[in-house]
Amino acid sequence: MGTKNILDEVSRFMASHLKRREAMRYLLGGAVSAFAAKWFDQAFAQTATSSASSMGTTSSPISTCKSGQTACANKKCCSSGQTCCSGKCCDSGHPVCCGGKCYSSGSTCCGTGACASGQICLPNNTCCSSGQVCGTTCCPSGQTCVNNKCCPTSSACGTTCCTGSTPVCSNGKCCPSGQVGCGSVCCGSGQVCFNGACCASTSVCGSVCCPSGQSCTNGHCCTTGQTWLNNTCCPPAQVCGSTCCSTGYACTNGHCCPAGQTWLNNACCPTAQVCGSTCCPTGQACSNGHCCPAGQTWTGTKCCPSAQACGTTCCPSGQSCISGKCCATGSTVCGGACCPSGRKCCNNTCCPAGYVCCRVKQGFTYVYKCMSPSVSKMYSCS
Repeated sequence: MGTKNILDEVSRFMASHLKRREAMRYLLGGAVSAFAAKWFDQAFAQTATSSASSMGTTSSPISTCKSGQTACANKKCCSSGQTCCSGKCCDSGHPVCCGGKCYSSGSTCCGTGACASGQICLPNNTCCSSGQVCGTTCCPSGQTCVNNKCCPTSSACGTTCCTGSTPVCSNGKCCPSGQVGCGSVCCGSGQVCFNGACCASTSVCGSVCCPSGQSCTNGHCCTTGQTWLNNTCCPPAQVCGSTCCSTGYACTNGHCCPAGQTWLNNACCPTAQVCGSTCCPTGQACSNGHCCPAGQTWTGTKCCPSAQACGTTCCPSGQSCISGKCCATGSTVCGGACCPSGRKCCNNTCCPAGYVCCRVKQGFTYVYKCMSPSVSKMYSCS
């Protein structure tokens, strides 16, 4: 019963001329009833506040918060978009309540704190970036999880961690340094993985790997040293511009000629007949820049049988060039002169016919002299 109601009762009571003692008794009872009603209202409000606080959301009597607000402990009202966290309001940018603290959106509670968005709370209540979680362990920066073990990122190779003698991951295969993974094997230095097999880098030719002993030339595999030309592999000596000379031919001056010939004056010329810019007729050869019959030599003025050619001189028939002099065939040159066949040349002297060359003492020395056979027996002669 409210205070106003009590006063109304007192007025009516006094008007009925009750005794003073009865009036006082009645008045006291009404006052007690009013006090009891006020205490009950306060107790109910505190109970509601305590219950809301234990839920971490409301604290003041609901009737004290405005429309759109949420009651929170300590007689606080959280605005729309805010979260009540242990008696305080978290703003919209930090709506996650963990351990009585406000954390940013996307956080997850972990132990007495919280893990940021993108992190995972491990069993030991520590936070770890999702990409570094390895079983119950958090791999340090620069490492990744391979088969539930932390492995240096540079050594991670699929489900294997490359270590020891094969520290490099190449094409999903652990290989020694400098090698390339190729299926189940590693290609050695100078090789590449080609069409699923190891191939020497110099042997890669379009869509194929040239076999041993062959090389790639113009997009085709040819025996090393040959060139792909006109749809065939051409030996180097037969390559002639854009043409490959036939077998037995070679390129000379941009034209194909039989081996041993030279292209000259719009024709193939046998090498022995090439004479400057001239090709000697068949049966002739080049001698000192001139065409002469085969077996003859140009002496400066004419062609001369080679045996008679003597410098710039052509020896007469029956003579030969001996030590730069024309002498009868079979002769020798002795002291600058021709010494006929059968005669001795002794100390640069051509001995008379029948004489011999003997070693004769003259004073304290020996000399060679032509001597007749009659006296030669006394000397050492030849």
